[in-house]
Amino acid sequence: LPAVVRQGMLRTCVNEWAKRGDAFVLKVATIELHILAHPEAAEHVLKTRRGNFVKGDAYNGFRRIAGDGLLTAE
Repeated sequence: LPAVVRQGMLRTCVNEWAKRGDAFVLKVATIELHILAHPEAAEHVLKTRRGNFVKGDAYNGFRRIAGDGLLTAE
């Protein structure tokens, strides 16, 4: 969280990507963000094995605000 406050989310993600590679977990407060920075990894999660990566009911409220899109898609 301190890095995100200092640098912003985008800069923090870019810095962590440079350090950790194409797939990493970024912990922001109590939330773990699983970052995939490679097209093949994104395809694996979003298409090939989408049934293994369910966001579930926790996103329902957010979907009402943000709508259906990449961030809220199952």
